Amino acid sequence: VSLEKSYDNIFNLQKDEILRDQLPELLKWEDKNSMGYSIESRLPFLDYNLVEICLSINNEYKVKNGWSKYILRKNLEKYLPDKITYNKRKIGFDAPVDHWWPRSRKIPQTINNSRIIQEISKKKFNFIADRDLEWRLYNIAVWEKLYNMKLEN
Repeated sequence: VSLEKSYDNIFNLQKDEILRDQLPELLKWEDKNSMGYSIESRLPFLDYNLVEICLSINNEYKVKNGWSKYILRKNLEKYLPDKITYNKRKIGFDAPVDHWWPRSRKIPQTINNSRIIQEISKKKFNFIADRDLEWRLYNIAVWEKLYNMKLEN
């Protein structure tokens, strides 16, 4: 399903993103990040005048030939190379996992001491390459111990 056809009405998609799906969550994180680093941040694309103008633009300029934000991309052609302007791959920021969550022998030990994880996986972990999986398993193990959790048979 193409982006143009994934929503019956682009306006409804935008309204849902602004009021319910994306914007409230993104604003929450922006607020936490800026306050956490004592930074006064500005979000120029959220100026209410710009939002109103963008919502009123004809749909054929919002999405065209499979390109979202078409009118913005078209205007950026003057200032940025096409490699950036017409990049469909979203690029996020990786968290400094190794700094925040350094490897430790205690982590696999804690995971291996979990009766819940052992019951589910039936294996011992020495090293977990997937840091997200390691984090989730560790949290299960800590939660189990902290709250004396058990699997029901």
